Amino acid sequence: MGSRGGQHRSLGGRQKYSTDQVIVHDLSRTMESSTVPGSLHQTHDFRCLETRGSSGHLWNLRALGRVCSALRRLFWSPRSARFEEKSLQNLFQLASLEMLRRDEDELSFHEVGEILLGLIICPEEDLPPWQDLQSLCCRVIMKRLDAPPIYLCHMFYAFTALDLFESGEAAEGREGAEESPVRQAHQRVAEAILPVFSVCLAPEVEVMAQSLLALSRRASSEHLSSLGFRLLLLVSQREAVRKANDFDSSRLQRLGAVLAAAAWPWRLRLLQPWFLPELARAPSGQRSPWLLSAAATSTEPAWPPCVAWHLERESGAQRARWALEEVYGPGKLMGWEEDLG
Repeated sequence: MGSRGGQHRSLGGRQKYSTDQVIVHDLSRTMESSTVPGSLHQTHDFRCLETRGSSGHLWNLRALGRVCSALRRLFWSPRSARFEEKSLQNLFQLASLEMLRRDEDELSFHEVGEILLGLIICPEEDLPPWQDLQSLCCRVIMKRLDAPPIYLCHMFYAFTALDLFESGEAAEGREGAEESPVRQAHQRVAEAILPVFSVCLAPEVEVMAQSLLALSRRASSEHLSSLGFRLLLLVSQREAVRKANDFDSSRLQRLGAVLAAAAWPWRLRLLQPWFLPELARAPSGQRSPWLLSAAATSTEPAWPPCVAWHLERESGAQRARWALEEVYGPGKLMGWEEDLG
């Protein structure tokens, strides 16, 4: 890797990186491949970045994107229990400050999308530039709506959490969310998803299903209308059936239950009569007692735990400190298992 004592190393004889960039590249590799408990916060690279701030644009965008991506996976994965939570937050804050120093025209959907997913995990009080970073993400994403479908779905998931979290604060007497940058970006991302939904993969269909269930139970009718909720829900049912063979029995059952529950308040208009029967006919669906039972009756089924949390949550329940748990609950995250490992 070359010496750390100097101020640079050369890559192919053309590009020079500062010491901090070398550290960022090395650290991102450690984070992406770490298998030893505690190995992250014991590394020299981590301690270097945790204890010293960088002045100027010392990280290149590729390194910044890799660190943000690795941080998000560590935050969301059970593996994060191995690492010091405060250390992860400190590194996330350092990456956030690095992003805020840049011209927003430099940033792509990759770096901003990963940071956005990190924001729904970090409590606002633990990340001083939280509001500035959120506004930056909204501005950049509204300029980058040609992002691949996987990024659009993940952004929709994150904006759903932030938007509903803000709506909850408005209900408690804090500033309203109707004209917020988050609400505007949420609407624009929803518009961008519809034309490309058919090329989404199975995990993205799960991510969208979870977002739609949360919206169906927490958002106002005006909010749902502004997002094109009806069309998103109808298209999600179609894509779930088209991709049914990509799911094992437990994941297909969970997907069917989540989408059916999202449509249930408007079941005569939004729950397609072919949806549950078609899932039950799929090879994986034939091994799901819940799908077989739900497809055979028109009465409300007994919802599995992934749905029950949304139905049973009391409106006056104590709010969580971060948007992810407040909006999606403490259960397993749909659509992220393969990504998190």
